[in-house]
Order: sequence, then structure tokens, then C-alpha cells
Amino acid sequence: MDMHRIAEIVAGQRQSLRLRQGTVAAVNLDGTVDVTIAGSDTVVAGVACFDSVSPEKDHGIWLLTDGVDLIAIGTIGASP
Repeated sequence: MDMHRIAEIVAGQRQSLRLRQGTVAAVNLDGTVDVTIAGSDTVVAGVACFDSVSPEKDHGIWLLTDGVDLIAIGTIGASP
């Protein structure tokens, strides 16, 4: 647990979960992906993926976020 999460708990704040669409910029050997989120040009590196996700570069990906953390939970338009 990181310090930001501890501070949220102590302050009584809780972010709701949101789904975001992104695009895979790179698939990394450690099982993470680098993504851009919802049309942004900024690349977010090292996003963890569920084991069942098979990301492909330049394809869409569903991201789950609580405002702090991101996890890739599914692909959009990837080959079966």
C-alpha cells in the first residue's frame, strides 16, 4: 500500500472506480503495457494487465482506474 492510499483512508476519502478507453503504445516483456488514455498524447508506462488480457500495439484497451492506479482489464478490437 502506498502513502497516497494511506492518506486517502485516513482522510476518509474514497475515489470511485471508472472505466477509461486507451490505446496500447507498447507491450512490455514484464506483462505490462504502455498506454495513451482517451486521446491524450501522454504515454503512461508500466500499466499492469489481467492475465486474460492479450494486448496488441496500436489496439484499444479498457482501463480501470480509481484516480490513482490503472489496470488493463480488456482489449478493444484485438485479434482473437
